[in-house]
Amino acid sequence: MPWQWPLPSGFPAPILLLVMASIGCCPGPRSLLLRTFLPLTIGLYLGPGPPAVEADLPYGPIQLEAVVCSPPRQGQDHRKWHGQRRWTTVRLDQIRQGDQPIVGKLRVTLPGAARLGRGDRLQLYLRAGSGGRRQVIDAEQWSIIERGGWMSRADHWRQAAIDRLLATDGWWGCALLLGERGLLESGTRWTMQRTGLGHLLAVSGLHIGIVLSLFLFMARRLRPPWSHIVRCTGALVVLGQAFLSGADPPAIRAAMTGAMLASGLLGGRIPTPLHALSFSMLIWCAMGLAPPSPAATISLCAVAGIHLVTTGRDDSRSLLAAGLGAFFGAHVALAWWSPEMSPLSPLWTLVMLIPISIGIVFSMVQLLLLELLPAELLRHGWHAIGAVLETIPQWADRAPWSPWMAPVIGVPALSLTMLTLLMISAGRLRWALAAALAALICVAIQSSLPDEGAIRLLSTGRGQCLLLDSPEATLLYDAGSLDAPDGGAARVRKALWKAGRSRVDWIIISHPHLDHYSAVPELIASGTVGGLLVSSNFSLSAVGRALEQQAQQHGVAVKRLSTGDRLRIGRWSIWVLASPDPRAPGPAISTNDRSMVIEVKGPEGSLLLPGDAEAPLLSSNSLSGPIDVLLLPHHGSHSLPLAQWIAHLAPRQVIVSRRGRLPRETQQALAAVGITSVGRARSPQPLLGEIGDSSPDPLPDRQPLSKISLQPAIICRRKEGPARCPEAQRNRQPQKPGISPS
Repeated sequence: MPWQWPLPSGFPAPILLLVMASIGCCPGPRSLLLRTFLPLTIGLYLGPGPPAVEADLPYGPIQLEAVVCSPPRQGQDHRKWHGQRRWTTVRLDQIRQGDQPIVGKLRVTLPGAARLGRGDRLQLYLRAGSGGRRQVIDAEQWSIIERGGWMSRADHWRQAAIDRLLATDGWWGCALLLGERGLLESGTRWTMQRTGLGHLLAVSGLHIGIVLSLFLFMARRLRPPWSHIVRCTGALVVLGQAFLSGADPPAIRAAMTGAMLASGLLGGRIPTPLHALSFSMLIWCAMGLAPPSPAATISLCAVAGIHLVTTGRDDSRSLLAAGLGAFFGAHVALAWWSPEMSPLSPLWTLVMLIPISIGIVFSMVQLLLLELLPAELLRHGWHAIGAVLETIPQWADRAPWSPWMAPVIGVPALSLTMLTLLMISAGRLRWALAAALAALICVAIQSSLPDEGAIRLLSTGRGQCLLLDSPEATLLYDAGSLDAPDGGAARVRKALWKAGRSRVDWIIISHPHLDHYSAVPELIASGTVGGLLVSSNFSLSAVGRALEQQAQQHGVAVKRLSTGDRLRIGRWSIWVLASPDPRAPGPAISTNDRSMVIEVKGPEGSLLLPGDAEAPLLSSNSLSGPIDVLLLPHHGSHSLPLAQWIAHLAPRQVIVSRRGRLPRETQQALAAVGITSVGRARSPQPLLGEIGDSSPDPLPDRQPLSKISLQPAIICRRKEGPARCPEAQRNRQPQKPGISPS
């Protein structure tokens, strides 16, 4: 969220500048005040307000008018059997439905490689959907009714450049030069992201620096006035690349900083890293992305790290030292947002510099001399460059500590640890010792805090994942997402890390549908899972057999459950109410109705988790309430006996794993039994404030339920791991349904 200007509105800018200039005239560190705090203050004053909220549209199809407010980004699906499906994604504002304005912004996906730009006014017919993301099905269902200005023309030039590069570049030229990384395969993008190389796919400081370094290298080999001409040309080229790549804030910040450095060299001055830090701070703030915005904070910390490491060194400054400074500096801030860190990222980045530089130069040459170069030669060249760019991340993915999930020592301690490593790289051992002592104090404070359990519906997009956390054991009910290339595994690991956990003891998979298990393979491969709890019919499907085989290969216990089974895992008591067998005589049942319907009881509450159960399975369930927490079946989709079923359960709180509004029929069914609000992931106002993804809320405050006699399950606690749990070693083979060894 952008920084909010603390002064009252209408505060005169001349007075602010006069005050800062007066401070700069005082004795003392005037240079630091003028170069750092003054740009920050000016940027905060110029920065716009917070971004607009997502537009609230009706669920059904809708026709509206809106203005494009973001650069169009293209993507494609490489898994199609008959050709590759392309699409274009844009953000819209100034939305109107007829004469009625709609507040907020909207993200729309258009079919094909749409030709449009920022400032164009569109007329669209959107398909049914919910939330701030909608789709246009047919190219005939949208049109441009009013052209924009020069930004629109720049976007049209960029799309023409994309078409020229796509003829031969294998998508890499568009990604490296124009920032169209959505054209690459999702597996390639995800591999680079998990190995700490994802920043190489965003046109930012590295790409701008490569282009600028090329022109400065040529300028050193020439004499005036040609050297000055080459430097000026380089500054103009990097600015043009920033706008041609979509004018994203990182590209604008890097291009303007690079142009400032080039102009300093042109004037005979040697700019210092402090100049770059101050100028970057001014640009970030002026674009409304001042700290604590993640992008600006991480970028500024990286520049500050380079400044610390390179200050006071001789002329033989190594690229590795600057890379370490940027890495540790960025991770001082990145620790507050993500546990996914790769300690070998600086080394792999240096290895990738050569092919990326060749790819950027090759893209520029192809755009300028496409008609003069044979297409076959360009294809062979891009094939070789693409092979190298895809192979190196695969090597990095197989290397140790890639990806490396940050240890669960608390965010302040982790940030201070990265600061310690940064100070060691800069040779400032006293500051490193002070940061290390502060990190140890934070670890001691973190370990002394009480470890309380929580129930949270994790936000994984189009999928379902419910976290049941307690000091004795941590469970996941389903783990899937259709919005992420890794199935949502990174989001699950991030949620666990924020909860103070590095792994989950058991994952309960309700049924073999992708949005309920897509994160499980990656969680198994990364050692985040102690065991799987599945239904007795899970292995009847090819997906179920594949997951069980993968679990056994990685030493993860698999336990099958049948109707009526009961087991205890830590403080959680699980009772399988229904686990239908499709082989039983009778009519065929769908995969949704093969879901396990289970009741989970803790010492302070109970939950009913029905998976994607539909009308037949719900009708056969004769459980009666009261229930503390009810997860709506099938993501809140309506089924015939829903109202009667909920009335029998009498839930104290209802939650749902769904993006956007509930169907009208479901809302009516809930209203019929007196339920007016439903808790969901990241909901601003959950029903009781106890279920959510933004804070580790306590379990429902209820009187302890009557204890039932249950057999304990095989327990692989996160502090022990599967290799240290003799029960898991003896029981890795599937157990007989209904039997839980003690």
